[in-house]
Amino acid sequence: MKKIYDWISCNRLIGCVIAFIYYLLIVLPHEQVGLAVVYLFKTKSRLFYQNTIMISGVLLLVILVAFLIPKIIGHPYRKRILTGMAITLGLMMASFKLLLVHNVEMIHFAQYFSLCLFIYPLVRNLNRTFIISTLAGFFDELYQYLILAPQRTDYFDFNDIFLNELGTALGVLFLFSIGFSTISRPKWYHTSEFFVFAAIFLSLVIMYCIGEFSYFMPTDGTSPIFVLIKKEYPGFFTVISHLNVRFHVLKPLPGSLLITCTAIFYILLFGTERKKSDA
Repeated sequence: MKKIYDWISCNRLIGCVIAFIYYLLIVLPHEQVGLAVVYLFKTKSRLFYQNTIMISGVLLLVILVAFLIPKIIGHPYRKRILTGMAITLGLMMASFKLLLVHNVEMIHFAQYFSLCLFIYPLVRNLNRTFIISTLAGFFDELYQYLILAPQRTDYFDFNDIFLNELGTALGVLFLFSIGFSTISRPKWYHTSEFFVFAAIFLSLVIMYCIGEFSYFMPTDGTSPIFVLIKKEYPGFFTVISHLNVRFHVLKPLPGSLLITCTAIFYILLFGTERKKSDA
């Protein structure tokens, strides 16, 4: 893996193309994947479908953790890796109870875990890998909300952005555990992600000023391009009676706060340049 990453680092244009193609494979076939899952389980009950997906996901996580434990034990940063793994797995389990409608949404973890493996050799920086992959998860949800299914969505899905972030965190923890570290340390204001954040912020400010960005759907009959909440659901849990399921919808302010605080935690966790170990 190190030899492959070294080659990609020396051939970044090819690496960027490969990473972008993989990202498109994550983003574009959402509906096709959904239809394939429906077809696969069409003769089975919802309970069978939910349990099969959950057991498969848990089994993959157990295999991953079993693979990493010997590497973590001898790692100079084993304390922070173990802390990160415990918190990440804990947040994933909490997401099962609070944020997931269908267990197949676990695929968010796998998608953004694997995206990190394509991003890291391009930047050779754990924090930048985490930030870029999390940003990619934001644009994934933005595409679904504004382009793929604008008529079938009632709110911008901060739940899925958070799930993408957890998958990203697990991916960077995997890289950290198997010996990859931060090698390249450009100034933060020289990085591509800084300019992307600036572009997002300026775009939202301009859209708000011209009436094309709104928190709630306006009552004056106008339809802005980007409305964070088209239809508000009362209460902590949203209930879908015919599926016998309830879940919490992260609203924009608490969702943004949760995603930001989680990001700060991981950025501090992966920032190892001040110490040679924590053993």
